[in-house]
Amino acid sequence: ALAPLRAASAARTARTVAQLPPRRVTRTAPSSVATSATGIAGVRGLRLIGAASARAAVAARVAASGAELVLWYEHDLFDQLALVRLIARIAARPRGGSVSLVSIDRHVDVPAFLGLGQLEAHQLAALWPRRTSLSRDALDEAAASWVALTAADPRALLLLAKRVKALPFLGAALERHLEEFPDRSSGLSRTERTVLGLAARGVTDTAALLAEQTGGAQ
Repeated sequence: ALAPLRAASAARTARTVAQLPPRRVTRTAPSSVATSATGIAGVRGLRLIGAASARAAVAARVAASGAELVLWYEHDLFDQLALVRLIARIAARPRGGSVSLVSIDRHVDVPAFLGLGQLEAHQLAALWPRRTSLSRDALDEAAASWVALTAADPRALLLLAKRVKALPFLGAALERHLEEFPDRSSGLSRTERTVLGLAARGVTDTAALLAEQTGGAQ
């Protein structure tokens, strides 16, 4: 049987996942997608590290090859949108192997948990046995969400945000995405309102603004 391919979202997480046995790693970039995808069926322990477009292209090939594809994605808005984009591409092709997901929103060792990038190799390794196989409902939810996210009219997202269940963090992410549309009264998005509020309090340094903005709500 083919060893699982591991597709990780953030750069630090991908580097740490690459430390898990077996240690063979393929780093992908848009220029290397064709080569990586061509030889993927016989590669043992391949992890996928690189740009979202590269990951989506190679992951879709792996899912069709018979190998287990394991996705490591965080709970925040950015990762959830990248995740549904990737799953939607996988769902559109015939699959020969299983697709599993590692995704958490908290960790007992990290009180102020923001994402997988905070975890060390042994902590990530402990998550490996907890990966869950993506159901047909999860694939369908991701595909429907990606269609709605890329549509000219975003109103379908209002319904989807309340109905998605198979992907545990997608509903909250869609609701957060909707908050980036202009407010009816002010014309500002949630991020714009937050930044203006912080600036009014005297927070003007870019790094401090980013820290305050991402500290509690992603």
